[in-house]
Amino acid sequence: MTTDESDSDAGPEVEPTKAEMALWDLDRRLKRIQQIYLLHPGAKRVMQQLDFAWDHGLRLREASTAFIMGNSRCGKTETLKQFIRRKTGKPFPNDVGTNSMFIEGKNSRIVFLDCTNGATPLQASMSVLKNLFQFHLKITENEASEKLIHHFGMNQVDMFIIDEGQKMIGTGAAANSFANWILSMENASRFRIVVAGGPELKQLMDSHPTIRDRKDSFVELEPFAHRSAADRARFRTFLRNFDLKMPFLSTPLVDPTLDDAIYYATRGRPGTLAKLLEKATMFAFEKALPKVLGKEHLSRAFALSFSQESRMFGVNPFEHSGALPTIPRSLAEEMSYVTAVPPLRRSPRRRGSRLANLA
Repeated sequence: MTTDESDSDAGPEVEPTKAEMALWDLDRRLKRIQQIYLLHPGAKRVMQQLDFAWDHGLRLREASTAFIMGNSRCGKTETLKQFIRRKTGKPFPNDVGTNSMFIEGKNSRIVFLDCTNGATPLQASMSVLKNLFQFHLKITENEASEKLIHHFGMNQVDMFIIDEGQKMIGTGAAANSFANWILSMENASRFRIVVAGGPELKQLMDSHPTIRDRKDSFVELEPFAHRSAADRARFRTFLRNFDLKMPFLSTPLVDPTLDDAIYYATRGRPGTLAKLLEKATMFAFEKALPKVLGKEHLSRAFALSFSQESRMFGVNPFEHSGALPTIPRSLAEEMSYVTAVPPLRRSPRRRGSRLANLA
């Protein structure tokens, strides 16, 4: 974690200076970039809802589930991990070889379930029971839910976080099974529940009114937009703050004339930006111990990692002259955008120019 201070028992972390980081080797710098986490407005909204769920998710006769819908590469899972660290004072376990984890600290107990590989409620319950509570008997789905609730109560679990929950939903019977599983845990009213996942979570709300009406909250973590002046100002602030965490004396993130190019490459997604910067750092290390990350490094990173995507229209934004091709500049536009190559506007590029207007 590279926030200003840590909630761990060891006390505040001391942030290294850019001059110190500019002397690090490649592996250490890549790890640094992978750990950068910024509490930007969208992440703050999600963190607030997690705090509300923690403080008020247990009602008089039932629990209320908080739903977090995170779009691809927007930081949903990382925000969950940061929340867990805040509550327990413990870093999120890595490479534990299991999809379920019990994190305890500061008198807080959280169970985290990663459903990336997909699972039915029975499979998910059995995985948690086996990995965390050494329960190995074969039982039915209803019995598994009962055992899960029982063991959570016995171990005083405060919150159950289900990540990539959309992988469990599906349609028809699978969606009904997932909804019933959530409702059974809500009715037990022993622990808070958070379900995080992709856009499919909206389908669950639409098809199951009971889930919809009993939920604690439903908050969406979106990519940065780039349409209005306010949107662009928020994106500029994000890039500037990201640069402050970067292990170089300077990077192209501080250059406002590259905002359009960076947005074009990343579509406003923090995770995609991190991937671009990691690859650019690898190119920078063709020169021993580089202290500066340059535009040319971003260009080469884009060419290697992104240029073959059809949505890029064969354009490298860090080399292109003139206005960039039209692209979606908000999530709403992205959802309705038709992938078709638009005409390039061959106008001279001006300082601080914007992406071409949508047709």
